[in-house]
Amino acid sequence: MAVAEQLHFDVARRFDEFFQKQAGVVEVGARQVRDAGTVEFVLDAASQQFYFLEVNTRLQVEHGVTEQVTGIDLVRAMVQLAQRACGDGFPMPLPTPRGAAIEVRLYAEDPARNFQPSAGLLTDVHFAPEARTETWVASGSQVSAHYDPLLAKLIDVTPGIHGL
Repeated sequence: MAVAEQLHFDVARRFDEFFQKQAGVVEVGARQVRDAGTVEFVLDAASQQFYFLEVNTRLQVEHGVTEQVTGIDLVRAMVQLAQRACGDGFPMPLPTPRGAAIEVRLYAEDPARNFQPSAGLLTDVHFAPEARTETWVASGSQVSAHYDPLLAKLIDVTPGIHGL
């Protein structure tokens, strides 16, 4: 379970107790689905109450954040589960999350123009080498008017969010 570092100890303890009680329900679903997934909650900072948001039994675009803090290759785990290469359990022990991570998405859109597409030549592209970078662009890349606006996803972990 990965929780926000700034979460008050009492809230984290209540969350952990709640999650442990609900784990049986999640496990029953996991046995039927045979997949890796995430359970998401939201926290009301003012009241310090947390609320169930959703269970994702598929790979999410944010899966890289989970991979960075757990060290688990979720795609590999999902394939192993689908092939039943690991029997009835998860293919590896679930580690204690290490720190926190952030994902930043870089889009070729102009927020000053209601996020209209911004085509053109990328002349000087640099990414922090310490961050996990998933991209198709580099210096000299041409972004056409017919494109997916997502240019890059950068994922970095604490203790030093590296230039994001």
